[in-house]
Amino acid sequence: MEGKAVSEKRAQDRWNAKNGYISKNFKMYRSLAEEFKQACDSAGVSQAEAIQRLMREFIANQKQE
Repeated sequence: MEGKAVSEKRAQDRWNAKNGYISKNFKMYRSLAEEFKQACDSAGVSQAEAIQRLMREFIANQKQE
């Protein structure tokens, strides 16, 4: 089974590369991360979706300035 997981990961890596997906990692305070997770759960959105929305809004605001 371990071989299958490796091949699946490689397939996922290929898909990510083909579709322009990257992984971003950053550090933050645990309390902020927990509060953000709760807010996302309450809003019924994924954390990734909320972060992407925030990023798009920030970019749009910077272009207006």
